[in-house]
Amino acid sequence: MAAAQAEEAKAYEEAIFAYQQFTKERNRLLHAGGTATATAELERFGTGLYLEAMVGDLRTVYGKGWSTTGDVVVRDFGRHHFEPNRLEFFLCEDATAVRLIGSEGEQLTLGRKGRLRVTATGEAGERRIADTTVVEDWEC
Repeated sequence: MAAAQAEEAKAYEEAIFAYQQFTKERNRLLHAGGTATATAELERFGTGLYLEAMVGDLRTVYGKGWSTTGDVVVRDFGRHHFEPNRLEFFLCEDATAVRLIGSEGEQLTLGRKGRLRVTATGEAGERRIADTTVVEDWEC
């Protein structure tokens, strides 16, 4: 039983790290005005439709000449469901300091807080974020 608990704890640690690193790279790219293609760092920590959607957002920012100020802060992690190659957890994203800036320097939007259920896939040492869903039943 202890080995299984240790495996689960390690898997969650890896998945949360992947989400944090993906978010850090996404923040960096948004500050820089987006990107036309996925970076190696995004591909290292994201996969599938999640990666495609996030790169699509970054491509829009890039194509329109937008950028952001402020960072998304990730906190309050909670375990939800575990299988060796697929796990889910909850988290809170605080983007209240984020401002989307238009090509003329005008503020387009304000950031907000959100509660997410995150799905990570992959084997030990290779966890990647595969999906996120906004949830109402998790408190930040």
